[in-house]
Amino acid sequence: MSNIGRLIVNGVEFSVQLPDEVITAIAENFEEGQVVELDHWKSKGVAKSISYAIPAPERPASYSQVNYAESIAREFDIELPEGINKAKVCRKFLDEHVAAFQEKLEQKKTLSYLASKTVRTARLIKARDLVDSGLSLEEVADKMEVKLVDTIEKYLRELLAWEKMASESEEYNIVMRMLKEHESGVNLHEKYAPYHSRVE
Repeated sequence: MSNIGRLIVNGVEFSVQLPDEVITAIAENFEEGQVVELDHWKSKGVAKSISYAIPAPERPASYSQVNYAESIAREFDIELPEGINKAKVCRKFLDEHVAAFQEKLEQKKTLSYLASKTVRTARLIKARDLVDSGLSLEEVADKMEVKLVDTIEKYLRELLAWEKMASESEEYNIVMRMLKEHESGVNLHEKYAPYHSRVE
């Protein structure tokens, strides 16, 4: 019984030394001459092993590498270089752009957080304004379609705590500016947080 596995692709034969337990399992579960088709996910490991046998300059890029390169190209509206499916070309492209891409993603994540914080803060301010207008907590809860009065009290505490913590920070200033946009009808999530549906 041989421990050498052989795979023929386009007339080229690839061989690999297999461990004894694999050879034994094959003998126990398959008949000699039987053709076994690997499904897509299982064949990925075989394809990866074969790709490493190809000389480095001509080796194909992985699916994840090409997908990442395509995301970068979309984000920066640039053309992918010719031969992007080759590992060498794809790696060069990624090395040139990945740092700027990651920085832009971080900026978008920050803007996404600030947009969500602004929408939340607008709700808290609305609760405080209604209370300051003389309405009871029960009336405020009813106007804001909140079931529990305790929720309104939590809104007020949350707003006070945030204002104390953030009043001297850049976050506070940005949220205040975004609030003006929010009040004018701008959809902050569409404006500042569209990246969730674009880059993954």
